[in-house]
Amino acid sequence: MTTLFTLIGLFLGLVLSARSIHQRLQRLRNGLESAWIEVDRQLQKRYEVTGRLLQGCPDCSALDPARLEKMSQSLSAAMHLVSPREKAPAENRFQQALHGCLKQSSLSPEAAHSTPLALLRRQLQEIENELETAVENYNTIVRDYNATISYFPSHIIASRFHFVAAEAFPLDTMGSEGKAHPEKAA
Repeated sequence: MTTLFTLIGLFLGLVLSARSIHQRLQRLRNGLESAWIEVDRQLQKRYEVTGRLLQGCPDCSALDPARLEKMSQSLSAAMHLVSPREKAPAENRFQQALHGCLKQSSLSPEAAHSTPLALLRRQLQEIENELETAVENYNTIVRDYNATISYFPSHIIASRFHFVAAEAFPLDTMGSEGKAHPEKAA
Protein backbone atom coordinates (compact mmCIF):
# COMPACT_ATOMS: atom_id res chain seq x y z
CA MET A 1 0.00 0.00 0.00
CA THR A 2 2.87 2.40 0.79
CA THR A 3 4.41 1.63 -2.58
CA LEU A 4 1.15 2.56 -4.28
CA PHE A 5 1.01 5.91 -2.47
CA THR A 6 4.65 6.54 -3.35
CA LEU A 7 3.98 5.82 -7.03
CA ILE A 8 0.90 8.05 -7.02
CA GLY A 9 2.92 10.80 -5.33
CA LEU A 10 5.71 10.49 -7.89
CA PHE A 11 3.21 10.55 -10.74
CA LEU A 12 1.47 13.64 -9.35
CA GLY A 13 4.85 15.30 -8.82
CA LEU A 14 5.82 14.65 -12.44
CA VAL A 15 2.48 15.94 -13.72
CA LEU A 16 2.70 19.10 -11.62
CA SER A 17 6.31 19.65 -12.66
CA ALA A 18 5.42 19.19 -16.35
CA ARG A 19 2.51 21.60 -15.98
CA SER A 20 4.75 24.18 -14.30
CA ILE A 21 7.32 23.89 -17.09
CA HIS A 22 4.60 24.21 -19.75
CA GLN A 23 3.21 27.35 -18.07
CA ARG A 24 6.69 28.90 -17.91
CA LEU A 25 7.26 28.16 -21.59
CA GLN A 26 3.86 29.62 -22.45
CA ARG A 27 4.60 32.80 -20.46
CA LEU A 28 7.94 33.17 -22.23
CA ARG A 29 6.33 32.64 -25.65
CA ASN A 30 3.63 35.22 -24.83
CA GLY A 31 6.33 37.64 -23.66
CA LEU A 32 8.20 37.01 -26.89
CA GLU A 33 5.11 37.84 -28.96
CA SER A 34 4.45 40.98 -26.91
CA ALA A 35 8.05 42.12 -27.28
CA TRP A 36 7.93 41.60 -31.06
CA ILE A 37 4.70 43.61 -31.23
CA GLU A 38 6.50 46.49 -29.49
CA VAL A 39 9.45 46.26 -31.91
CA ASP A 40 7.03 46.24 -34.84
CA ARG A 41 5.13 49.21 -33.39
CA GLN A 42 8.36 51.23 -33.20
CA LEU A 43 9.25 50.21 -36.77
CA GLN A 44 5.80 51.34 -37.94
CA LYS A 45 6.30 54.72 -36.23
CA ARG A 46 9.64 55.07 -38.01
CA TYR A 47 7.99 54.20 -41.35
CA GLU A 48 5.35 56.90 -40.82
CA VAL A 49 7.88 59.60 -39.96
CA THR A 50 10.09 58.56 -42.87
CA GLY A 51 7.06 58.66 -45.18
CA ARG A 52 6.45 62.24 -44.08
CA LEU A 53 10.12 62.96 -44.70
CA LEU A 54 9.87 61.57 -48.23
CA GLN A 55 6.51 63.09 -49.17
CA GLY A 56 5.89 66.26 -47.29
CA CYS A 57 9.13 67.90 -46.25
CA PRO A 58 9.87 70.89 -48.50
CA ASP A 59 13.47 70.96 -47.28
CA CYS A 60 14.18 67.54 -48.75
CA SER A 61 14.45 69.00 -52.23
CA ALA A 62 18.09 69.76 -51.43
CA LEU A 63 18.78 66.08 -50.84
CA ASP A 64 20.29 63.82 -53.47
CA PRO A 65 17.44 62.21 -55.47
CA ALA A 66 19.41 58.95 -55.75
CA ARG A 67 19.70 58.76 -51.94
CA LEU A 68 16.02 59.49 -51.53
CA GLU A 69 15.15 56.79 -54.09
CA LYS A 70 17.39 54.27 -52.32
CA MET A 71 15.76 55.11 -49.02
CA SER A 72 12.29 54.84 -50.54
CA GLN A 73 13.06 51.42 -52.05
CA SER A 74 14.58 50.08 -48.84
CA LEU A 75 11.60 51.44 -46.88
CA SER A 76 9.18 49.68 -49.20
CA ALA A 77 11.10 46.40 -48.93
CA ALA A 78 11.29 46.55 -45.12
CA MET A 79 7.61 47.38 -44.64
CA HIS A 80 6.33 44.23 -46.31
CA LEU A 81 8.32 41.66 -44.35
CA VAL A 82 7.02 40.06 -41.18
CA SER A 83 9.40 37.66 -39.45
CA PRO A 84 12.51 38.84 -37.59
CA ARG A 85 14.72 36.67 -39.84
CA GLU A 86 13.45 38.30 -43.04
CA LYS A 87 13.01 41.77 -41.63
CA ALA A 88 16.43 42.33 -40.01
CA PRO A 89 18.54 42.61 -43.21
CA ALA A 90 15.93 44.82 -44.90
CA GLU A 91 15.65 47.00 -41.79
CA ASN A 92 19.43 47.37 -41.60
CA ARG A 93 19.57 48.47 -45.27
CA PHE A 94 16.72 50.91 -44.68
CA GLN A 95 18.36 52.28 -41.54
CA GLN A 96 21.66 52.84 -43.38
CA ALA A 97 19.85 54.65 -46.22
CA LEU A 98 17.86 56.74 -43.75
CA HIS A 99 20.93 57.75 -41.78
CA GLY A 100 22.76 58.53 -45.04
CA CYS A 101 19.98 60.92 -46.04
CA LEU A 102 19.87 62.51 -42.61
CA LYS A 103 23.63 62.94 -42.59
CA GLN A 104 23.49 64.58 -46.04
CA SER A 105 20.65 66.84 -44.90
CA SER A 106 22.73 68.02 -41.96
CA LEU A 107 25.47 69.05 -44.43
CA SER A 108 23.05 70.98 -46.63
CA PRO A 109 23.09 74.71 -45.69
CA GLU A 110 19.40 75.17 -46.64
CA ALA A 111 18.20 72.15 -44.72
CA ALA A 112 20.47 72.62 -41.70
CA HIS A 113 18.30 75.40 -40.29
CA SER A 114 14.96 74.01 -41.45
CA THR A 115 12.38 73.71 -38.71
CA PRO A 116 10.28 70.92 -40.34
CA LEU A 117 13.36 68.85 -41.10
CA ALA A 118 14.78 69.42 -37.61
CA LEU A 119 11.48 68.31 -36.11
CA LEU A 120 11.46 65.13 -38.22
CA ARG A 121 15.08 64.45 -37.24
CA ARG A 122 14.20 64.80 -33.54
CA GLN A 123 11.19 62.51 -33.93
CA LEU A 124 13.31 59.93 -35.72
CA GLN A 125 15.97 60.09 -33.00
CA GLU A 126 13.34 59.51 -30.31
CA ILE A 127 11.92 56.59 -32.27
CA GLU A 128 15.41 55.16 -32.80
CA ASN A 129 16.03 55.27 -29.04
CA GLU A 130 12.70 53.57 -28.30
CA LEU A 131 13.35 51.03 -31.06
CA GLU A 132 16.77 50.21 -29.65
CA THR A 133 15.23 49.57 -26.23
CA ALA A 134 12.46 47.42 -27.73
CA VAL A 135 14.96 45.36 -29.76
CA GLU A 136 17.18 44.81 -26.71
CA ASN A 137 14.14 43.68 -24.72
CA TYR A 138 13.01 41.34 -27.51
CA ASN A 139 16.46 39.82 -27.92
CA THR A 140 16.76 39.28 -24.15
CA ILE A 141 13.46 37.41 -24.11
CA VAL A 142 14.56 35.37 -27.15
CA ARG A 143 17.75 34.40 -25.32
CA ASP A 144 15.84 33.37 -22.17
CA TYR A 145 13.18 31.50 -24.16
CA ASN A 146 15.72 29.61 -26.26
CA ALA A 147 17.78 28.73 -23.19
CA THR A 148 14.70 27.45 -21.38
CA ILE A 149 13.58 25.19 -24.21
CA SER A 150 17.06 23.72 -24.52
CA TYR A 151 17.48 22.65 -20.86
CA PHE A 152 16.45 19.33 -19.40
CA PRO A 153 13.61 18.61 -18.64
CA SER A 154 12.10 21.66 -20.37
CA HIS A 155 13.23 20.48 -23.79
CA ILE A 156 11.02 17.39 -23.43
CA ILE A 157 7.93 19.51 -22.76
CA ALA A 158 8.99 22.02 -25.43
CA SER A 159 9.32 19.38 -28.13
CA ARG A 160 6.07 17.69 -27.11
CA PHE A 161 4.08 20.94 -27.29
CA HIS A 162 5.88 22.42 -30.32
CA PHE A 163 7.79 25.23 -28.62
CA VAL A 164 10.42 26.01 -31.25
CA ALA A 165 13.47 28.23 -30.95
CA ALA A 166 12.91 31.91 -31.70
CA GLU A 167 15.24 34.11 -33.70
CA ALA A 168 16.85 37.27 -32.43
CA PHE A 169 16.41 40.53 -34.31
CA PRO A 170 19.96 41.69 -35.12
CA LEU A 171 19.17 45.31 -35.86
CA ASP A 172 22.25 47.52 -36.17
CA THR A 173 21.95 50.33 -33.69
CA MET A 174 22.99 53.75 -34.89
CA GLY A 175 24.21 56.69 -32.91
CA SER A 176 23.67 60.34 -33.69
CA GLU A 177 26.64 60.23 -36.05
CA GLY A 178 25.10 57.36 -38.03
CA LYS A 179 27.84 54.89 -37.11
CA ALA A 180 26.97 51.44 -35.87
CA HIS A 181 27.67 50.72 -32.23
CA PRO A 182 28.89 47.10 -32.34
CA GLU A 183 28.85 46.73 -28.56
CA LYS A 184 25.09 47.43 -28.62
CA ALA A 185 24.22 45.44 -31.74
CA ALA A 186 21.79 42.66 -30.96
